[in-house]
Amino acid sequence: MKEDVEKDVAAAVSAEEEAIADYSAQKTDLEASVTAAGDAIAAYEEETSTLESEKIDKDSEKTLKKDQLSGIMSEIKALQPGCDYILVNFDARVQKRHIEIDGLEKAKAILQGADFS
Repeated sequence: MKEDVEKDVAAAVSAEEEAIADYSAQKTDLEASVTAAGDAIAAYEEETSTLESEKIDKDSEKTLKKDQLSGIMSEIKALQPGCDYILVNFDARVQKRHIEIDGLEKAKAILQGADFS
């Protein structure tokens, strides 16, 4: 019976040592995983802050470009009445220029001795 108890004690000690070794290995693995996860979180936070900075820069650039576009559109609207005047009156002006050219050609012909009677 003493031998059985000694075998059981030896087996228990052996199992305990094995369990301690497994625990140590798992603890080391978990600590490494926690460290890696912490590093990953830090990297993601850094990337997030970088991307947020870029977003702020892009938003400022967008606002600046929008303001520039508004200024250009205001200039275009200010010039529109002149463009509309030319567009609306273009045909009438062309017709008047043809009449003027015809009159000048007749005057030149009269001065050169032409008779239109």
